[in-house]
Amino acid sequence: MQILIMKIRTYLLSFFALVASKAYSQVQVGEMMIADTVIMSDGIKIMEGNKRLIEIDTIDIIRDSGSAFEIKYKGATPLLYYDKHNEHAVWVKNGIWKTYDSIGTQIKADYWQNGINLWSKEFDKDGELKKHYYQDLVNDSTFYDYYIGKRLFKRKCYTPHNKNKSFLIYYPNSVVRLSNGELDFSVNFLYKPTDTKTLNIYSKNNEVVQINKFECSSDNFRIVDVNGREIKNKLLIKPSDTTTIKIVYKPKPARIFTEDTLIIRTEKENYEVFLNANANHIEYKNVEKIEIIELSKSKDKFLNLASLGTITTLRINKAEQENNSEKFAKSIRCSENYIQVDLAKLNIGEYYLYITSCHTGNTIKLKLIE
Repeated sequence: MQILIMKIRTYLLSFFALVASKAYSQVQVGEMMIADTVIMSDGIKIMEGNKRLIEIDTIDIIRDSGSAFEIKYKGATPLLYYDKHNEHAVWVKNGIWKTYDSIGTQIKADYWQNGINLWSKEFDKDGELKKHYYQDLVNDSTFYDYYIGKRLFKRKCYTPHNKNKSFLIYYPNSVVRLSNGELDFSVNFLYKPTDTKTLNIYSKNNEVVQINKFECSSDNFRIVDVNGREIKNKLLIKPSDTTTIKIVYKPKPARIFTEDTLIIRTEKENYEVFLNANANHIEYKNVEKIEIIELSKSKDKFLNLASLGTITTLRINKAEQENNSEKFAKSIRCSENYIQVDLAKLNIGEYYLYITSCHTGNTIKLKLIE
């Protein structure tokens, strides 16, 4: 039924838009019209809303990019998006615009004021808000709010002080503030087996916050205090204090996880910190520098090669045999994190690793011991 409804809606809007487009040259400045746009990207998207014809002379233009004016408006210099009508007037979006997917589910809503996109909201498949963009034109600032579930997770802010660089606020509506909510870890088993990040936790609203527990699903991560001691007791954070913890990532080749979540459990609510990690023996930094690598079947168990470019290929041959059959061969795209070789499937001995990618590569000797 939803598909049928959307098809009818699309037909009616398209028909109306066609009639309106023929009347472009006859519409007077300031009149409103309905527009229907179909975009072929990730399926069919249908946008509906109003357009308005405005005089160019009424706009305080700084520069023109061909599809948008940078203008002076209130205390800011926003972009005004347009479709050209003639040398004196342009068509601009005005009011609420709604975007639907191919089955009629609303996935986005935008509010336009004479071509300026004042705010935009994106929804997930269940209709829950997942992203909210809005402008504060008086203070020349732009904000992006990101939601997880029904909760505001982070706010990205651009201010007049530096419009090209943002700053982030995690859980802006909550009592607890975190210095970061998304941490990246990187380990190399050959020369940097451990990576440690610092997280500051403080109270925002003159409240004492009690942290009952820190939890991670993977034992690759340890939560310790600034002195490296495991945190066993509950923590109290006073309004004037900041508590600092360290998150230590020390994986084993057989048990690496590229994603995990640290859950901070307090008396009132929980906070999630997303942990992204990579752990390899061979990566972009060292692939051209290594001549020989020695690994143990019983201790290392796996060899991990990071993605090095658009396509990364690893082939393994026995060292003492010429033109012998390959013992291992695999290629991955850049969207995949790494190639993993199960060392249990190779006999003890010496091998050649033939590594190729777009801009780098090497032939490395592998010495495999028990």
